[in-house]
Amino acid sequence: MNRIFAIFKREFFFYFNTSFAYIILFVFLILINWLFMKPFFFINETSMRLFFELCPWFFLVACPSITMGLFAQEKHQGTIELLLTMPVKEHEIVLGKFFSSIGFLAVMLIFTLPIPVAISFLGEPDIGPIIGSYLALFLLGCAYISIGMFCSSLTSSQVISFIVAVVFSFILTIIGENFVLSGLPGFLVPIFRFMSLGAHFDSVGRGVIDSRDIVFYLTFIGFFLFLTTEVIKCIRRKRFSISLYFVALAVFFTLNFLSSYLFIRLDLTEENIYSLSKSTKDILKNLDDDVSITAYFSRNVPPRISGIRTEVSDLLEEYRAYSKGKVKFSFVAPEDRPEIERHVQILGIPKVRITVVEKDKIEAHPVYLGIDVFHKKNHLVIPFVQSPNLLEYDITSSILKLSKGMRKSVGILGDISNYQIIKELTEKEYSFSLIKPDEPINVNTLVIIGSSSVKSDKIIEFIKNGGGVFLLQDTIKIDGPIAIPEPVQNPLDAYVSIRQDLVLDPFCTHASFDGGGYLFTVPYLFWIKIERNGFNSENPITSNLESLIFLWTSTIDVKTEADILVSSSKDSWTQEGYFDLNPKQMIIPKEKNSYPIAVSFTLENGRVIVVGNTRFIDNRCLSQFKDNSIFFMNCLEWLSFGGELIGIRSKGKAERPLRALSIEKKVIMKYTVIFFSPIFVILFGILKMSLQRIRKESES
Repeated sequence: MNRIFAIFKREFFFYFNTSFAYIILFVFLILINWLFMKPFFFINETSMRLFFELCPWFFLVACPSITMGLFAQEKHQGTIELLLTMPVKEHEIVLGKFFSSIGFLAVMLIFTLPIPVAISFLGEPDIGPIIGSYLALFLLGCAYISIGMFCSSLTSSQVISFIVAVVFSFILTIIGENFVLSGLPGFLVPIFRFMSLGAHFDSVGRGVIDSRDIVFYLTFIGFFLFLTTEVIKCIRRKRFSISLYFVALAVFFTLNFLSSYLFIRLDLTEENIYSLSKSTKDILKNLDDDVSITAYFSRNVPPRISGIRTEVSDLLEEYRAYSKGKVKFSFVAPEDRPEIERHVQILGIPKVRITVVEKDKIEAHPVYLGIDVFHKKNHLVIPFVQSPNLLEYDITSSILKLSKGMRKSVGILGDISNYQIIKELTEKEYSFSLIKPDEPINVNTLVIIGSSSVKSDKIIEFIKNGGGVFLLQDTIKIDGPIAIPEPVQNPLDAYVSIRQDLVLDPFCTHASFDGGGYLFTVPYLFWIKIERNGFNSENPITSNLESLIFLWTSTIDVKTEADILVSSSKDSWTQEGYFDLNPKQMIIPKEKNSYPIAVSFTLENGRVIVVGNTRFIDNRCLSQFKDNSIFFMNCLEWLSFGGELIGIRSKGKAERPLRALSIEKKVIMKYTVIFFSPIFVILFGILKMSLQRIRKESES
């Protein structure tokens, strides 16, 4: 160990005793910081996704630059023979040089930390994927370094070592990409995907620490370090044994094969996006009987979706584990037997045509990717798995509906001509119907949009008998640039009333207006933006939401015990009566306060949600602000199921926007992040070089 440390110390400090290290660091930091920060405020997300997409391509060049001289320079200068005559073993030489290189790699990554620090000041990023991505970057860099060391050991030319390492690393990175896999025979696709450094990087970079990916990287690095050690032994002993290479290769594949069956996954994301939610775990814990899940997946699928089977299998394995074996699953290829294919078609699972590019032409590849969930002689079908990330909701809702023995029904009372998106979303998950005022209410949940002519007694009786009511009303009519108070019939006025006012909030979104021949966009105080501080973090309806947009919304006067779900910022105020909505007018704030915009309460056996706004779910609003639909569907879930599925729907879908900053602060932050680390590196390098020169002059 002492000899390894001595070699590490010599090699590591050698990097920083020359200008080479500072040039590499400066170029890397200035480029990566600039490319990341240039669109950062335009994207407006507290995410480092772009940074981690760019870094591997920089590492393709940087890592071979670090390693190209480790052995090639020793050979060129003739010092390799001197090194091998010393009382040090070959693996100690290799490990010492390897640790020095990954030490330099760690320094490179440390100097990028101002980016996540700055982002944490600008918003509330999900730290899990950032930690996972840094780990993935470090492992990827170590893999590139192990390749570079092997290439350096084969030649005495640093240039050749660099070029070969770059090409080899590039090939091993892209072989898992879809444009490469699309031209391969089906049986080669999983092999190429497994050997791809990029595919394993993407997996860990999501924020999921999967032991299979870790084992792959460690065995990959170990394999190339072993090859390098054998090359050095060959130089010292003038002997070459090819059998050892095959043994090492066999060990590599054996360990990875075993890890594919014995593995653990750690989800680092804040909302556990890639593992089962608490809602699903609670439902599985209370299962009264076995659930059988059959995934009807075609054996040969296009390369770009070939990874879906593995992801679905991992997800179903979690279902099996948390249900203590009550959930059983299997995969069946319908094309293998005609009778199975006929059965699948009867179930209603279609053969979907996936468009692929093969042999320079576009072709339609028909595949089955459906799932059948069976429980107590009843079943529900998921016709097509579009994304594994959305599958948990589909499976859990199917299990819940089957175990409860019915599909919940939702009725809408009011004119829905401007709410077609909401109608379509509701129809996907509930039995949907339109309710007329004079008809009996034979649904589980009633959505009232606008003024209601239904008698209050009828609505209240429905609620007390266990029904759910979602009341959305506008008390202010928007007539061009004028706000006009509009009387509405509120069947729940005894419990909550919606005031005839509009909320104005400096925390708002932008709106575009016609300026007479041109469009202008301004922050519009009447289009308020609700972020985390405005949500009730204790209520499942809003606990996982990140942002909502309300257009011309009114406040709520609560007359009973209720939970405030959504409220405006403490800097907001209200305006009543007739008033001008012109965005160019100077509006003097009145008394500032936080006002309730959406509330919920229970009434005997039933549940109620009231929102002083209908516009936030109309077609125009949902086409621009899609997160509003999550809030609406969460409300339906709470009213219909009591919130059992809300945690699944909300997780991972909400945005994480940046805090509002002035243009001047954005510029300062942008250029501070871009130049802080590079300037520090250059100043430190100049100081180090100057001290070395002074020391040499004093010694001479």
